[in-house]
Amino acid sequence: MLNKNKNNLITKIEFIESLEKQNIDREQVELCKKFIKFNWSNEKMSGKMKGINSHFAKEIVEHLFDKYISNEAFILAAHELKYEFKLINGKNAWIKYRICYEQNI
Repeated sequence: MLNKNKNNLITKIEFIESLEKQNIDREQVELCKKFIKFNWSNEKMSGKMKGINSHFAKEIVEHLFDKYISNEAFILAAHELKYEFKLINGKNAWIKYRICYEQNI
């Protein structure tokens, strides 16, 4: 059971520790990492900073790989790749990233 602070929220550290204790499918985490590494960067010199909801991002990965991806697997992949994130509503995250390249549309 996760401890909640006075605002009824858990800390990022507690959240990640709880994810690491769960039996999250490592294949899902690795697919998320492939997507992240190909499309994003967390380097300061590469592109404009953006953010995305983890649930939306995991749906993109599901579509690309035609495989179910848990929201937890996506957040864990982003964490393992050292991406910053902010927890929202207890089980989703707002993940900060930079686009590796910008296309002219």
